[in-house]
Amino acid sequence: VLVLGPGAGTDAVRYARHGMSVTVGTDAADWPGVVRDNFNRANLRAEVADLSGPRVPFADASFDVVALNALY
Repeated sequence: VLVLGPGAGTDAVRYARHGMSVTVGTDAADWPGVVRDNFNRANLRAEVADLSGPRVPFADASFDVVALNALY
């Protein structure tokens, strides 16, 4: 699952608790440190990727699901 606009990452943590492989895409408006802290507190792992550039650093078809949260 690629989670975009993650806020504090609480939805992403839920996905990981259900056994999904999670990548959280963040930019300057998000809180990547808070996302990492929430995963650490839950003893879960996720890749946190900086998406602030003009291109997404993933190959086509890298994810089965993309979730968009808290985008404004």
